[in-house]
Amino acid sequence: MLGYKLHTFKSVALVSLGLTLLSVNTLMTKIGDNPLITQNNVTVQIQEDYLNIRVVDLNQPQILTISKINNFNQGYLRGEIKVNGVKIQDIQNNITSVNLSPRLNRGMNRIEVGGEYQPLNSNVKIDFEGVSTSISQVISGSGNISYILSIMVE
Repeated sequence: MLGYKLHTFKSVALVSLGLTLLSVNTLMTKIGDNPLITQNNVTVQIQEDYLNIRVVDLNQPQILTISKINNFNQGYLRGEIKVNGVKIQDIQNNITSVNLSPRLNRGMNRIEVGGEYQPLNSNVKIDFEGVSTSISQVISGSGNISYILSIMVE
């Protein structure tokens, strides 16, 4: 299945927009496609990034920051950060940062950021800043955050 990613969802209805539907709970997309899912009548776009870092880079901070970049005095930003399926940090304020270096292992690591924000016209920014790599994503409009950062440590 070279060139494809396999996404599995539990208790989630899938919305297919030109994507290949394999079964009720499994969706296969070409790498680079962003699947849409509907959960509790809310459409969520999963944003996903991939990067490679060297194992020696783990001696320096690899910082993940989630921040609300407008409407600070209105609404909320809340959720959680998981590394390889283990919750490591709650998101409860307008800005949350965590050093991922002590939590990353050699091989593939999956960082999941999930949550919600209000008001809907807010923008949420997710930044990863490493020794030699940085990534930035802005999420807006849906009130939901569903972001995956896959980091290969070599």
